[in-house]
Amino acid sequence: MKAKNISVRYYYDTNYNTNKVELERYLHPNGVVTLHSINEKPADAIDLWMGSNIGDVTHLTFDKYYNLFYQNILNILGLSNEGINTSLYQPEPYLEEIYQKLDNKFKDLDVLVINANSNSLMMHIDQNYFNTLSDNLSKKFKIATTVAVNDGIPSTLRDGLTIQDIGSISTHTKYIVSVYTGPITACFTEATKKSVKKWFIFVNNPTTFEEINTRLLSNFSDTSQVENEIQ
Repeated sequence: MKAKNISVRYYYDTNYNTNKVELERYLHPNGVVTLHSINEKPADAIDLWMGSNIGDVTHLTFDKYYNLFYQNILNILGLSNEGINTSLYQPEPYLEEIYQKLDNKFKDLDVLVINANSNSLMMHIDQNYFNTLSDNLSKKFKIATTVAVNDGIPSTLRDGLTIQDIGSISTHTKYIVSVYTGPITACFTEATKKSVKKWFIFVNNPTTFEEINTRLLSNFSDTSQVENEIQ
């Protein structure tokens, strides 16, 4: 983009994404992408809302949709012939540098539990379920959670880690148990795809993933449905 003199002004809802620092950590230092409030959006801005179908593919076919979504962006930018990878699971080598700086309690996890509530009505969680599940898993495995469960289990939120930090943790994790919520998106990387044996994702819609081994769950009734499949 820099070589072709292409720049992007990204307009986002500051009432929804209230922590600008989280977004800024994903910006390239060359400055080709800048962040702005959606209130500043000009009339001719291009809408990138992901609720719209791409052909006959809906956003619920998650990894397939993202591939097409990125292809569409390349077409808009005139970069479709540059051979750019459009997989959801991008190589993000900078995550390894972040990972190496983490406290050892977050390294080489057996299970990463993403128990943050969803802010977009995707699925509200039963925190008691995750408290029980995390406590049970911690007796057998090395785990960490996002929201704190107890003093004995490491928590990314308690330690002030960011979503990008969570993404780096996931690159060396064997299992991910997560609500379908914002922090899980940082885990959809090439390294995490290779590292994670199975993803347990709680969703309230018919979301599917074609490229990773997932078990989709729709309720918080029984912790054994997850515990029995983690080895």
